[in-house]
Amino acid sequence: MLTLRLLTPAEWNHLAAGDGDVAWDAATLEECLVATNGYDKRSPPFRFLIAELAEMNVSERRAFLKFATGTPHLPAGGLSALRPPLTVVEKRGAGDDALTSVSTCLHFTKLPPYSSREVLKTQLARSIAESEGVIDIS
Repeated sequence: MLTLRLLTPAEWNHLAAGDGDVAWDAATLEECLVATNGYDKRSPPFRFLIAELAEMNVSERRAFLKFATGTPHLPAGGLSALRPPLTVVEKRGAGDDALTSVSTCLHFTKLPPYSSREVLKTQLARSIAESEGVIDIS
């Protein structure tokens, strides 16, 4: 006889809302993030982004995910299960004073060619802060 087991509330939440831990490291980010349209995985701004995301704490990671995808959670399976994958493209014609922008439906992060990691950190934090309340599908 086939017996079905009901899922616990925590299991349902994990399936529906994804991974609340928002765990990743530099190696996972390098494997899962796509660099295209002006960037490749060796491009300095892409490297700056990987380093910055790897050092973020959980609340900063959730804020970045909400900014980039519209939700502060990863799907069940983590970053590698995110569809479409997080994709980083060059924001052409922009400089150090430009903000990072996103296309949440496509999970595109439009990253200006920042000259340093410090500039990226400042402008990314500003971009995330200024987007608060603009979109929320969490």
